Amino acid sequence: MKKQTKFKWTLLFIVLLIVMSVLGSSAFILHKAKMQFGPADMRLSIFSRLKKACILNQHNTELKNPHTFGNVFERQFLIGESENVMTICERLKYENFIENEVLMCTLLSYSGRDRAMQPGSYTLKNGLSMLEIAQRIGNPNYRDIPLRVYAGWRLEEIAMAIDMLPFRFSGQDFLNFVKNTPEDFKNVYDFLPETGLEGLILPGLYYFKPESDINDVIEVMLDIFNKQVTQTNLKNQIEETGLTLLQGLTLASIIQR
Repeated sequence: MKKQTKFKWTLLFIVLLIVMSVLGSSAFILHKAKMQFGPADMRLSIFSRLKKACILNQHNTELKNPHTFGNVFERQFLIGESENVMTICERLKYENFIENEVLMCTLLSYSGRDRAMQPGSYTLKNGLSMLEIAQRIGNPNYRDIPLRVYAGWRLEEIAMAIDMLPFRFSGQDFLNFVKNTPEDFKNVYDFLPETGLEGLILPGLYYFKPESDINDVIEVMLDIFNKQVTQTNLKNQIEETGLTLLQGLTLASIIQR
């Protein structure tokens, strides 16, 4: 009888040691992942948190290695309305922002970011790691500002639209700039007239980084104009009618209105 009791206590002690060892190992795994990737989403089950934490800890180097996608400085990544996280990860891989879509999905799920993906455009710099990209995509703090310019809009109407968006400058700042364009811009864009930028801002949907200032916005608009007008046959076609480029664009704007 005493032997049985002793055996039971020994077995219980061994079980307690195993449980404490498992709990200790689990706590260590979760703590290590927290230090590297932030806290796990508490809505996940403990087993799911442990599994994902193990995977992330195992691939720590891969998650933090920078990834390049060509010679460009940055590129935009678009998240569509109601797009699920698996599709987003697959497109990140397909568009060469990351190398491992499964690992990216694991990271997003671990942190709970997969439940809060905000649609929109996100400008990603070349050389970001998978961890840095996961912190940016779907995050409204990094979401580009969308500005839609409609056909026939005058500068004043664009300024009104700017005032309704979270830019770091006002619509009046925009008007002051486009009506009195600095000389350094005229040196870069030799097609700029002396009368301002009326007619040179093409209709369409523009995306600007959250930190964009007035110079950044005008540069984007003029670069698009340069590519779509002055560097194409459109400029020659307008001048063949006997009109200057500005006269042709002004006429087109009036017709659009």
